[in-house]
Parts: sequence; C-alpha cells; structure tokens
Amino acid sequence: MSYYGSFHATDIGRRDDRWPMGPVGPGGPNPNAPKPKPAPRPGPKKPYVRPDQGMPVEMVICTGTPQYILPRFEYNKWNLRDDLWERHRCMISCIARDVVASWSDTKARKIHHICLMGHADFHGPGDYNLQLGRARANSVRTQLCKELFYHANCHHRPDILPNITIAAGTAGDTTPRDPGRSDEARARNRRVEVFFVYQPTPDGRKCVTATPIPTRPPPRGGVV
Repeated sequence: MSYYGSFHATDIGRRDDRWPMGPVGPGGPNPNAPKPKPAPRPGPKKPYVRPDQGMPVEMVICTGTPQYILPRFEYNKWNLRDDLWERHRCMISCIARDVVASWSDTKARKIHHICLMGHADFHGPGDYNLQLGRARANSVRTQLCKELFYHANCHHRPDILPNITIAAGTAGDTTPRDPGRSDEARARNRRVEVFFVYQPTPDGRKCVTATPIPTRPPPRGGVV
C-alpha cells in the first residue's frame, strides 16, 4: 500500500515533527514584532486645596430654630446660586431687610448678632465636609455684609452697622436635615442656616463699611 502527500501515523518523520506552535517562529521570537508598551508611571498627586482656604475660621455653634435656611448648594461647591431653582441672593437681601427693620422699629427687638451654620451632605470625608460647610457660611456672610450696608444706607441708618456682628460656623455632615440617601435629600442637606441673636455677643465679625453703595442712574431727560 502506498501513501501520497502525507505520512503515516507511525512514521518516524511524523513523530519527530517539531514545528512550533504559537507566535514564535522556527527561528525564535520575531524581531519585527511590536514590543509591549511599558506600564504608565503614576503621575504626581494633585495638591490638596481646602474649600475654606483663606477664609476666617471660627469655632461657633448655632443653636435653636433657624430663621432662614438657604438650601440646595451645588455639589462640592460653596458659591451662591442665583438660577431658575434657587435665589440665594434674594433670600439674603430679605435677611438684611429684617435686620435693618429691627433697628428702625422702636417696638421690635434689635438683632445684634447673626449666626450662620454651614452644612454638607454625606459624600466625602468628615474633615472635608466641615471645611465645605464653613466655606458656604462664609460665602453667605460676604453677601450679607453687602446687603446690610445697602439696606442700612437706604433707611438712612448706617450707624447700626457697627452694632451688628456675623459669625460663620460649620457642622459638616453631622446634622442632616433629611436623613434620606436620595439626590433630593442630599440637596436639602447642602445648606446654610441663619440664626438671629437679640443680645450682643463677642463671637463674630463686623462688616466692612467703607464700600460706597452704587449711585442711582438719573432718569430720562437728565433731571435728577
């Protein structure tokens, strides 16, 4: 019997066939094969920036029921909102109006001190959330000083500004207003609570009163 084009299974040449399998050729590794890319080196770590960097740090705790609550600060931000959903500056203007009115009305109790308490949601480490809450309270204090100066001059009572102090504290994520875990609950917890104090207190800072209020534009026709 003859075999054409192949070896028999018992043929010595078939048993000694050493043709390599896989990506390695007969002459060893292929020199033209692309070399594997080296593993990327870890880049330098970004410097850690405190949210309240450069802001006053005051160890104050506000107690009682807040007169105002500024909710829904943006996630991981402390700047005031003035968009379709929130009007933080409008609410701060109402706070300043109430404070100035308490000094203008002889029968009302005078507001001597304003305590601001910043809060954050449960995301992030505790120390970072404390800094974030303090940064939000300081942002409210900066805008509140501008509004107090404006309303006091509109009522011709700039003399009341040295009698008012404002303190900015933080509670971080330790006292949530809404214990839920939803996005709505987290938005409610990113807030600044405003407390009125009716007696003088050494805690807090006074507003700078050297900034002039903007002049009102003259009406049409040039007649003031």
